[in-house]
Amino acid sequence: MSQPLSVSQTFDASLVDLQKSFSSTDTNTSGASAKENLTPTMHQVGRSPSPYSSVSTETLYNQWATTYDHDGNVMQAIDDTQLHELLPAFVQLASQTSAASNDRSQSLKILDLGCGTGRNTVKLLQSSWHRPVDISGWDGSQAMLEVARAKCEAAVANRQNVGIELEQVDISRLENVPARFANHFDGLISTLVLEHIPIEIFFGILAKVLKPGAYALVTNMHENMGKLSRAGYKTASGERVKATSYIYSVPETLEAAARAGLSVVGDPKEAAVDEQMIDGGTVRGVKFEKGQVTERARKWVGTTIWYGLLLQKK
Repeated sequence: MSQPLSVSQTFDASLVDLQKSFSSTDTNTSGASAKENLTPTMHQVGRSPSPYSSVSTETLYNQWATTYDHDGNVMQAIDDTQLHELLPAFVQLASQTSAASNDRSQSLKILDLGCGTGRNTVKLLQSSWHRPVDISGWDGSQAMLEVARAKCEAAVANRQNVGIELEQVDISRLENVPARFANHFDGLISTLVLEHIPIEIFFGILAKVLKPGAYALVTNMHENMGKLSRAGYKTASGERVKATSYIYSVPETLEAAARAGLSVVGDPKEAAVDEQMIDGGTVRGVKFEKGQVTERARKWVGTTIWYGLLLQKK
């Protein structure tokens, strides 16, 4: 495992701006942008002027783990508002799909791919499945998994017929899925993860681990934000740190999913930042206190920064 960098405990762990047009008093603003083509349908955000260091995704999230859930990140906020409706829809589909056993005494098997701190794993554990369910969480960061483990243990403490298993898995290198996981899961969610994974690898994993007929819920950073900003933080010395990130449009994502044998269910969802997330208020059933999402997010108000898809394996 990569050694974590020395960082300030009060660093502004947030999205790092990449263009002058979006610069502000945000301490993570870099004031520069660049883009390097990887393939016709895959773009990697390029390097900004020094000091701006690239680290592995594992290292980035190992350092982010202790503050990830509380740093006022607008991407997490908008993901929460959209999942308020999308996650129950996914749970209903996964529970009733033909991929699930007709024997309701057998446990459904659900995967949170790139579960991080368990932000949405806990939501899965607390959902109304009306039958036994085993939730698996995979993530490449051991530090994030340690946070997730504490949350998930608390979430299942008084629940019956709900199981949880967390495992450190480097998803970006999981091109050869272990045979025991082939056609294994009745459903899968992966939220705000695709940005860090080559798109063919990502959907290849989904196609291999899902049972035929099973459903997946995928959310990701919209290209409108990806071209201007990305996940990153500042070290105690003021160095900006980032990890590998890819920009995918909604059409590119749908095409890659289709190549892997996954079809979209309904219409793709796209969402913009609502000012009430910052000022305090209720957005799509999710209540925000003033300051819960930081002021640095105000520059994104009205901008589409998120998209989500419900998919089914053919």
